Amino acid sequence: MSQAYHVLLCGNVIAPEGRRLLEPIARLSQVGDYCSEAERIEAASTADAMLVRTGAVTRALVEQAPQLKIVARHGVGYDAVDVAACTEHGVLVTITPQANATSVSEHALALMLACARKVPQADAALKVGNWQREPYLGIELSGKTLGLVGLGRVGSKVANLARAFGMTVLAADPYTSAEHAAELGVTLVALEEMLPQCDFVSVHAPLTPETHHIIGARTLPLLKETAILVNTARGGLVDPVALRTALLAGRPAAAALDVFEQEPFAADDPLPKLPNVIVTPHVGGQTAEALVNMAVAAAEAILTVFDGRRPDGIVNPEVLANSRARLQ
Repeated sequence: MSQAYHVLLCGNVIAPEGRRLLEPIARLSQVGDYCSEAERIEAASTADAMLVRTGAVTRALVEQAPQLKIVARHGVGYDAVDVAACTEHGVLVTITPQANATSVSEHALALMLACARKVPQADAALKVGNWQREPYLGIELSGKTLGLVGLGRVGSKVANLARAFGMTVLAADPYTSAEHAAELGVTLVALEEMLPQCDFVSVHAPLTPETHHIIGARTLPLLKETAILVNTARGGLVDPVALRTALLAGRPAAAALDVFEQEPFAADDPLPKLPNVIVTPHVGGQTAEALVNMAVAAAEAILTVFDGRRPDGIVNPEVLANSRARLQ
């Protein structure tokens, strides 16, 4: 079959199951996780589609990619994509909303448990021959209150997992219906009302101008001194300076972070070095299953557009009126 299209893959690891779907009809090229913007722009200049796991899709890139029809995000976050520029130039932006929800929600629970039971600290001490039990007094999740900042796909799955652990679950999400929350056994409350009640807070909101630093200098003082904060959503939802100040002051007791405003964070960043902070390198959605699901879903969105049909997971549906793809 003729390779009529050029698809640019952005990211070091794109599951072969996704690549194989595209190979019969497209020439594939690839740029790495942390290539420069200039390299990404040059690689995209002849692309008909981009399958983007990492890296920014800027206005400059969109303006210099005249054949680009779709930016298919490998995941659910699209804050690194200039959606306005894409819409202006007739480029569809899609996400894979269901593909990694299980992976991220399970990682959020893993981080809660790691903090609650001080697993990394105990492991590090024991591996250097320091057998002590007293410093690693943990707490149980059962009977505790979890507050969710966001009750979308991932937040909903976290709620189900948490309730299986015997937790009471609250959520702050102005865009979720009371009916959906009730189906999950979750009580909807305002953020400022929720935070003082929580033993654990897990962040699952999208990053928007409205939610930027939603956990910061104004909201962190509302937490209990014993609270544990977890963020597996987007780094910009939590103000890192305010969080470091709060942790040093003893409120909250600990934090577990999978995402950061700057990725990778600077070697001299003081926040990850705090003893009551657990960090992982943005791997919440990185399970074998999720990587396949996301690659396949993103590839299918591209193939659907090449076939002249409307794909699932469109972020900017208003672009359909002027789409370069001329969808049916």
